[in-house]
Amino acid sequence: MEIEIDNTFFKKRLMPQIHKSLMSSLGESSIPMFNLFLSLRLAQTYKAISPGEHHFILKQLVELKDFKKWRSPDHEFVKISEVVDKMRHVNLRRELLRLYPDVAR
Repeated sequence: MEIEIDNTFFKKRLMPQIHKSLMSSLGESSIPMFNLFLSLRLAQTYKAISPGEHHFILKQLVELKDFKKWRSPDHEFVKISEVVDKMRHVNLRRELLRLYPDVAR
């Protein structure tokens, strides 16, 4: 048996209710990470991002300095005064050009 769901109803009514229920059971430090993974999963489900984009986003996340400290609300991953390493910047641009050849220039 197959059930068809009205996507508009699901997105505008049901999903916010589900999200609110899930948020109430998470610790405050876990909410941003949960929101990131939920949005990535929904983007994949609705084919709003490609597998390459999904991989790129997760790779960038894991490559953050001190990524394992993501649970700490006081930890700053990047300070405004920091300078991006030139090779990292070149590699990032190369990956973006591969994903978005028309708009990444």
